[in-house]
Amino acid sequence: MERHEDVVAMNSKTEPRFFPSKLAQVGALLPIFMGVLALLGWISGHLLLASFGSSVPMAPSTALLFILYGSSVFLRIRNSQSRTLYRIVMSIGSAGVVIAALLFFLSYLGIHSNIEHLGIPISGMAERVPIGHISPLTAFCFVLVGFSFLTALLSASGSSVWATAAFWLACLIILISFVLSMAYLFGAPLLYGGGFIPPALSTSIAFVVMGIALASFAGLQMRLTDTRVEAVDKRTANILILVFVMLAVGIVSAGYFYYRSYEKSHRAEVEHQLSAIAALKVDELVDWRKERLGDAAVFFRNDNFSARVRQYLKTPEDAGAQIKLRTWISQFRAANDEYDRISLLDANGVERISVPATPEQAARHLLQDVSGALRSGKVTFLDFHRDGPDQPIHLAILVPVFDVEAGNRPIGLLALSIDPKKYLYPFIKNWPTPSRTAETLIVRRDGNDALFLNELRFRENTALNLRIPLQTIQTPAVRAALGQTGIVEGIDYRGVPVIADVRSVPNSPWFLVARMDIAEVYTPLRERLWVIVILVGALLICAGAGTGFVWRHQRERYYREKYEAAEALQMSMETQRTIVETSPLAIIVTDPQGHVTIWNKAAEATFGWRADEVMGRENPIVPPDEYDRVRQVRQEVMDGKSLVDTETERIRKDGSRIAVSFSATALYDADGKARAFLAVVADITERKRAEERIKKLNRTLAVLSDINQAIVRIREPRDLFDNACSIAVEKGNFSFVWIGLLEDLSRSIRPVASAGKSEGYLEKINISLK
Repeated sequence: MERHEDVVAMNSKTEPRFFPSKLAQVGALLPIFMGVLALLGWISGHLLLASFGSSVPMAPSTALLFILYGSSVFLRIRNSQSRTLYRIVMSIGSAGVVIAALLFFLSYLGIHSNIEHLGIPISGMAERVPIGHISPLTAFCFVLVGFSFLTALLSASGSSVWATAAFWLACLIILISFVLSMAYLFGAPLLYGGGFIPPALSTSIAFVVMGIALASFAGLQMRLTDTRVEAVDKRTANILILVFVMLAVGIVSAGYFYYRSYEKSHRAEVEHQLSAIAALKVDELVDWRKERLGDAAVFFRNDNFSARVRQYLKTPEDAGAQIKLRTWISQFRAANDEYDRISLLDANGVERISVPATPEQAARHLLQDVSGALRSGKVTFLDFHRDGPDQPIHLAILVPVFDVEAGNRPIGLLALSIDPKKYLYPFIKNWPTPSRTAETLIVRRDGNDALFLNELRFRENTALNLRIPLQTIQTPAVRAALGQTGIVEGIDYRGVPVIADVRSVPNSPWFLVARMDIAEVYTPLRERLWVIVILVGALLICAGAGTGFVWRHQRERYYREKYEAAEALQMSMETQRTIVETSPLAIIVTDPQGHVTIWNKAAEATFGWRADEVMGRENPIVPPDEYDRVRQVRQEVMDGKSLVDTETERIRKDGSRIAVSFSATALYDADGKARAFLAVVADITERKRAEERIKKLNRTLAVLSDINQAIVRIREPRDLFDNACSIAVEKGNFSFVWIGLLEDLSRSIRPVASAGKSEGYLEKINISLK
């Protein structure tokens, strides 16, 4: 049966296979281009070519690995038959895995070698990590790239398991790099601000393309190794791919715009929170200053208090006056615990009374402050200051005391010393909502510096010590000191990006800054980003699964139709087998070299050889003297010339020759190449014999016609015989008809025949008969 199936297989068309080699080649070329671009950026100093706008550029070692792997994949796809190239790319892939693994461990341990710079002078920091070195995550992805490439190469041995492993490794690379790229797209790149070097944006994009190239290469190898996979309907595949791409673009776009909208609303909420807190604290500071000035109003131009001070200063030895005055001041301090010390000074700045009583004398700077307050005749608010280098920080309110009886002559001054640690600093430090990095600070302009007035959350001993030059305008505190108000972004005293609300405190030299690290601001965004990325990924998986389901359904229908077609083909083959076997004509098929591949029952009956005797052998029915002619005819037929109804002789198994008629044509494979020589042979021996009998009968009829003509012309028997013999000799027609007729005429007319002439004719006839 197999020999008859070959007849069908010769002319059947195989399905075209779909190999994504072009996609793999383009995917391999793009990382090469990006790697070369990065190296050019490092060499020329234009790091934008290596970073694509992100703060972290692609490292030179990363660029070199992209060039090596991309070139290997591209060359292997372009020339998949070269064993030398196979060994070269296998060596490159193995070396790449070793190098990437070594770089991974070094980068993970924080060891950054200058060898990675490839001789390019590189220095500097980005995101608090040195630039020009490979990220551990990047090195890990290169390890995956190497394993994917090597397993795809190993699949050339014929095992589809290696190709499948290579494909899934490439999918893992695409997934990791896609997440990294999406994080950049959504404005929250991963690993920023940590101890590890983050992958660059250009690196993430290059890995996406490289992963696609490796997946295509692995898919190509899978198709090459799996002989059972039929051809793919390209049109259906292209439509499904287009549908998936459109769904993916729609899903990613929807996720992107949703994230941007959420980011905008979250940012507005954070700014509103900062503004509300800053406004609240400014209002409370204003109220606090008013309260302190209100406290001072209790003593300012208070005739009762002024009279007691006058009496005490006139007669310091009057213990009763001193006790009454001290009691007054003590009760006031007890009611207002923010004042850690209240002192009464005379017009010369000499301290006379202090509550509580301490051996310390008033600070020297008070003499000048007292003089200024007495000259102004107003309550003076003394800003943050230290009484000495190692003394604590205080604020003070200076209240002039006037002698009403002497025409409001200043006779002394009451100094209300305020300890900011009791209320002011805790109030400034307090943040109304839980936060890891938020804080409020107050500054004032001091010459060409912005001077911090309170203790900071992340640095100790900063009050009246920390100064930032006004030239450092990226610092929110400096912007506040320069008079800017509202929401600003900048770098704080720690060198960390922050967002802040800055504003001035009315009726004071103070400026308030309510700030928060941008990293904390974007923490909820990162969480939301992961939710969106997971959701987008899930939707993409669903879209891919849906597309795959449609594709699977399409393939199932394709294979079902193919199965039905195979069944129909089987029936057709059975029908053809029956036709071939039952055909009364001998059907012989030979290969281009003349070896028999098909020999049906009629051929066995016609030539005597059984099929098992001639299969695979050179056709035995060709006479030796016809070998060259048969080869020439076979070549002409294989070249496209058909041979129809040619008559010749062929040899039977017993050595006898028979007359045959045969038609010949070529059988073609799927590529249109002549594969076999088909001959349909008929035994025409009996037909040839019948034709010979017909020819003899025709000659007899011709003789009878001639005799009839002779009889008409001859009137005597002698003449009849003579003319008949003359005609027979003239025509050379000595057939059995003529011979029998002449014998009869000779016997009947011999007595009357002319002795000389008749005997001459009879002698010729006898010679002919002999």
